[in-house]
Amino acid sequence: MRARLENMGLRPGKSVTKLSSMPSGGPIMVECGGTRVALGRGIAQHVRVRGASQRSESGTDRDE
Repeated sequence: MRARLENMGLRPGKSVTKLSSMPSGGPIMVECGGTRVALGRGIAQHVRVRGASQRSESGTDRDE
């Protein structure tokens, strides 16, 4: 799963923006590094994120 997410550009330390989601269980659109990706709910459940203020406070903001 990790390799699949990394191939889509979703890597640890990168900034991710949620663009849209469908309440009926459709895909979730996210943007990472200028690339838009549609994630199925099953894959999206494996993505863990922190809010922007939490990244800055912890000193781990590594937007590469």
